[in-house]
Amino acid sequence: MKTESGLYYGTLQGEVGELLSQHFQQMPTFVSAMVLSIDSTRNPSDILAILEWHKIESRLEAEALLLTPEKLYRAARVGVFTGFDEVWLLERDWPKQGVPLSSRLGEGFERSQERLPTFEACIKETRCILALADGCDLAYATLDGAVAAFLEGLANTTAREE
Repeated sequence: MKTESGLYYGTLQGEVGELLSQHFQQMPTFVSAMVLSIDSTRNPSDILAILEWHKIESRLEAEALLLTPEKLYRAARVGVFTGFDEVWLLERDWPKQGVPLSSRLGEGFERSQERLPTFEACIKETRCILALADGCDLAYATLDGAVAAFLEGLANTTAREE
């Protein structure tokens, strides 16, 4: 885990769907989830179509696709998230704007120190409790030290089991 001016971030083994389906009850309390990517698909209309195919109800509002906690859990359990996904857990319902590509957690986030201030500002503005993205690793970012410690605890437990 790394920290930069209040932002905790790091990578774990696993995938977004795996983390959500196996540890959903331990996730921080959130009001809605903003789905930014499913299987590398970033277009909100295409993400909506994927969710509709799986019969997962969602709301598309101004470039942000929102799920209730219950719908996010269902999406994770039925295998919607299979890799190259990005989901932000929000403490309020609607952030009033989408998340610009420059503020996404995805590829190369840790290696891009110049992106940190923009990313942190976006996390604060959207009132994101936890951002998750996967690809080669499961990346996370949060402003909450307890959430970061919980995730790092999962990583330590997994490492001991292997």
